[in-house]
Amino acid sequence: MTCSPRKKKCTLPWWFQIIAWLLVVACIGVSVFFLWAYGITFGNDKTTKWVTSLVTSFFSSILLVQPIKVFLMAIFLSVVCKAEPDDDDADEDEEDPSLRYDEQWIHETDGNRWKDKKLGYRPMNRAALEAAREKRMREVKMWDVMKEIASYVLYLWVLLVQDTDKFWQWVHGVVMDEVRAQNWYNGDAPWGLRGFMNDRVNRILGYPIMRQIRVVNDSCTLPWQARNFTHCAGLSNVIHEERRDFCVFWKLRSEVADPITNCSWDEFKFNTAEDLQGLPIVGMLDVYSGGGYVIRLKGRESEIRDRLQQLQHLEWFDAHTRAVMLEIYTYNAQVNLFGVLRVMAEMLPGGGLKPSWRFDGIRLLQYHTGFGLFVLVCEILYVIFALYFTYRAFRACCKSTRAYLRSYWSYAEMGTVLVAWTAVGLYLYRVFLTKDVLQRVQDTYGNEYIRLQYVALVDEILGYLIAALTFVGTIMFLKLLRFNKRIGVLSSTMKQCWDDLIGYAIVFYGVFIAFCLMFYLFFFRELEEWRNFVTAFETCSSMMLGKFQFDSMKNTNVVAAIFFFFFAIIMSIIMLNLLLTIIIRAFEAVKRDVAKQSNEYEILDFIWGRFRTFIGMPLHGGSAVAPEGRGGAGGAEMAKEDPGAAQFPIKVDRMLEYINRIYFDGSLDLDSKEGLKKKSRNISGRNTGHIRE
Repeated sequence: MTCSPRKKKCTLPWWFQIIAWLLVVACIGVSVFFLWAYGITFGNDKTTKWVTSLVTSFFSSILLVQPIKVFLMAIFLSVVCKAEPDDDDADEDEEDPSLRYDEQWIHETDGNRWKDKKLGYRPMNRAALEAAREKRMREVKMWDVMKEIASYVLYLWVLLVQDTDKFWQWVHGVVMDEVRAQNWYNGDAPWGLRGFMNDRVNRILGYPIMRQIRVVNDSCTLPWQARNFTHCAGLSNVIHEERRDFCVFWKLRSEVADPITNCSWDEFKFNTAEDLQGLPIVGMLDVYSGGGYVIRLKGRESEIRDRLQQLQHLEWFDAHTRAVMLEIYTYNAQVNLFGVLRVMAEMLPGGGLKPSWRFDGIRLLQYHTGFGLFVLVCEILYVIFALYFTYRAFRACCKSTRAYLRSYWSYAEMGTVLVAWTAVGLYLYRVFLTKDVLQRVQDTYGNEYIRLQYVALVDEILGYLIAALTFVGTIMFLKLLRFNKRIGVLSSTMKQCWDDLIGYAIVFYGVFIAFCLMFYLFFFRELEEWRNFVTAFETCSSMMLGKFQFDSMKNTNVVAAIFFFFFAIIMSIIMLNLLLTIIIRAFEAVKRDVAKQSNEYEILDFIWGRFRTFIGMPLHGGSAVAPEGRGGAGGAEMAKEDPGAAQFPIKVDRMLEYINRIYFDGSLDLDSKEGLKKKSRNISGRNTGHIRE
């Protein structure tokens, strides 16, 4: 295959370079001339501003705009435009040999010697290219789908566990594959990843455990007619939990033939909460203690799998099992987080499982990241502020105990101080627990049983305290904004309607709690969001905000759906509008009664005036702080005798400020009598001179 001959490039002679440079210089000269000609007509001020903007735009164009334009143009040319061929023109510069009329070839040739020996471009078939592109796109999409499926497999396994057989399948097929690092994609063993989970980033602290909570027999009440025929076991409620040691098949020592062999299994012996360093856990159906019967998932993976098969054969799960928990504690060095993982399956007394899970990430090592120093500085500042607020509250209480205790903000401040120091104590206790955990990890190389439930609880409570401090501190910021007129009106409005709000709150929460109890009794057995009274309270609050699932309630109980209609009418329409009515009435009363409005917002004018004085700017409108004689005791007595007379000094001050601003450009000092007299003499002197003339 040969290529078609290519046309030679048409170039200009070399002396065109001189003409080009002359044109460039001429364009620059003409541009400079017109700039100079227009510049001298603007005047000095405009010319200075114009030259400044010109220089700024020039350098911004060189340093910012032009590089971006060149970059975008390069991307456009490289993506859209086709590059020119980079072939060598040496063969085209030579002329093809030809014979004259009196010449002949010395050697015969086949006629193909002077043909182009270069390989020509052979374009790919467009249909084949489209097919390859479509195949690659399908492969990319399939990999994304496979990753998504793999990420949801474990989640679905947890959700679909419904009986003990499926739970054992989940333990054998999922748990054992995830708590140990499996072989690499090429079949190599995961060397150096001992103790890591299958994700190869989370290091397990110690080893995982599976803990079972059992209930004693005959823990529920039976009718006397059926007591001789059957036994029953209800919920454990912590009180009815089984705490005895058993042999295989959950038989007592006196019921087996070979106690030495059948009673040596540790998985059938009870471990106290002190042995496991555990705390009570609130589940979806019941409350469980920190003890139980434990399977320790340590040793070789093959040995653990064989042990689980044996326990399944020995009926480690039976009718008296009430909960089984898989507890794992990890550390991820990539994000510096400790993980507290708990997957729990609760057994209903009538059969079936109810799965739940909770994964918590806690940060116990605060100073090992790039912001460690910043965190330390913030903690020190927190302690300093706690000391300052404590000193201020103690000083105010000692100075005037009765006046201090009469203010609502005082109780908020005392509560803030108490919560702040409680948070400091919990923080120090968490540091102590963290050091103890790290020491045990160092001593045992992370291979013995280590539990983080206690330190996780302390960290959670500390987070709640910090959240409470943030909430109260944000609310107390309104006290600092009382100098603003609108915030002052809001504060006066709340004081005006405080008694009405207390009565309204009693009625509101009475009705609201009644609805919560009713919905809880309707749905607590079927719907997750109504499983206890706390979640019922939260769900009712969300329903008031318009967030609810009406279809699930309607499908569960039709009568409850009808009561939902009454809840929406009473809570969202009647009670809410009643609250707005109380607030609006108080607001209108405050607006009508000027004496109830706060005048403390004038402090902003005072601060602004002091700032203007500090930077040397003249005051406009005089000082916002009234001098002695315009207020104080005299003003209070006038207000008692005649409420209208109390407003007279304020109106006079406003008239003087208006005159000062309109006629004297704010040059008068209304607080200085000498200045006013001097200004009056100057004005009278000028007026006398005009009369004499």
